Amino acid sequence: MRPKAPKISGSVFLEKIGFIWKRLSFTGKVTARNIIRYKARFFMTVLGVAGCTGLLVVGFGIKDSIAEVIDIQFQEIFHYDYNINLENDFTIDEIRTSLEADLDNRKVVPYQMFTTNAFYNDGHEATANMLIVGARQAEDVFAFELASDKKTPVTLTNSGVFVTEKYARNNNIKVGDYLTVESANGIKAQVKVAQIVEMYFQHYIFISEDYYRMVFDENVHYNAIAVVTLDGEKLMDQCSAMENVASVTDFSSMINQFQNMIDALDLIIAAIIITAGALAFVVLINLTQVNVSERIREIATLKVLGFREKEVSSYILREIFLLAIIGSIAGLPLGIVFHHFIMNVISMDMVMFGMIIQPLSFASAWGITILFTLIVMVFTRKPLRDVKMVESLKSVE
Repeated sequence: MRPKAPKISGSVFLEKIGFIWKRLSFTGKVTARNIIRYKARFFMTVLGVAGCTGLLVVGFGIKDSIAEVIDIQFQEIFHYDYNINLENDFTIDEIRTSLEADLDNRKVVPYQMFTTNAFYNDGHEATANMLIVGARQAEDVFAFELASDKKTPVTLTNSGVFVTEKYARNNNIKVGDYLTVESANGIKAQVKVAQIVEMYFQHYIFISEDYYRMVFDENVHYNAIAVVTLDGEKLMDQCSAMENVASVTDFSSMINQFQNMIDALDLIIAAIIITAGALAFVVLINLTQVNVSERIREIATLKVLGFREKEVSSYILREIFLLAIIGSIAGLPLGIVFHHFIMNVISMDMVMFGMIIQPLSFASAWGITILFTLIVMVFTRKPLRDVKMVESLKSVE
């Protein structure tokens, strides 16, 4: 009729580390032994808290990845501010001379871009934007970096083409491969892949003017001009007075659009934080209540022995806090795994998201988890105060 006696607890691994075990207080030693003793509660708490931290890392990581991609694309890879689209190239020399005459226009680089088809040995085709630019002039408006080793700059040459990372990944293209592509007039020819470069929006095949003429035996007909300028309003006024200018694209407006999209992610992150907080509350409060109910005679015994309220609370809450710390640390790598999975799932055909999580995001996720734990501990103090010594000890009689 009486409850089973608890199993005899064996020694814990900390006891074998003498210089640590000897420095622990009595309650510290009891806490260490209890954490190891209740293995099911240990794993349930750690997994629950790790899930909370992992969700927070995912929320902050999604925002970091998208924001970082915009900065890299429009500030580090594309160095020009305005893109002038031309109706034809009949007056290209006049337009270029006029733009270069204004010293506020620091760089003026004409190029030709059109949609090309690439043909593969397995029979499938894939489209990309072929961009033809002078090998020397390309450095003024593009900063190419290797996809395999980012931050390693490469320069466009006259012996091959640059293929962007997502396009190469989609079509299993490797450095040294030959692609069959079409020119602006539909002529098919093979080009060699010299490098695979970092790019996050659209698919591009970059080719130098000399290599294009050599491979396709065609002249380049410029249909756009990239401009680096100090005075965008003056440039817009200049373009409005020129003939054969179809449109002018300002990259700052595109960046603002993406920034608005990032700001909208704040709502998603807030929802994730609320969800993660609810998970932490449910897991920690339920496990704490089970912990108190299962050990109510033990708690009552401590009170009878003269333990003060603060000492009794710390006896139980210290275990919760230590388990929360272990779970939150375990949740950081778990969040990285979740983040990589989600970013791969939401990736689109012509958009490649980064896998970047800022250190501040890790710190915020960990800090919010610990904050939730502290709040739960505050709510847990009242049930511990309400434990009746005599009634609890007589409960099994």
